[in-house]
Amino acid sequence: MEFQEQTITIKTKLGDKSITAMVGISSGLAYHRLDGAYDADFSLTHVASGYGIASQWHADTPEEAQRWLEKVAKMLNWTSQIAEIKTAAKKKGGDAGMKHLVTEALEECWEEMPEPIEDGVPVNWPQEPLSITTIRE
Repeated sequence: MEFQEQTITIKTKLGDKSITAMVGISSGLAYHRLDGAYDADFSLTHVASGYGIASQWHADTPEEAQRWLEKVAKMLNWTSQIAEIKTAAKKKGGDAGMKHLVTEALEECWEEMPEPIEDGVPVNWPQEPLSITTIRE
């Protein structure tokens, strides 16, 4: 999936807020830092409505957020009208069922992500030889 930086409007407790987000092209979803804060974790939002999806769960990195969005995008047609999305979500267990599926998708992303390289040594060393690339990372 391709992503494009765009300004979207999200719903917050204090009202609508415009933030910069990475929108999954043709997905109807975007990922962004929580409330647009520079050092916050990443959350998913339904672009048309501005509502967060599984807002109690967050990705740690942009790579995790992209993978998460790609998995969630396959669950429903998020580009549909909100009434159609709600009808489709009911078939998957309603709000509780969707939250479970979205959370499960994030957990899958965590399992799929490679372990971070510490001190320039690849996690599968010595099978993966040291190189200037692994040392710089």
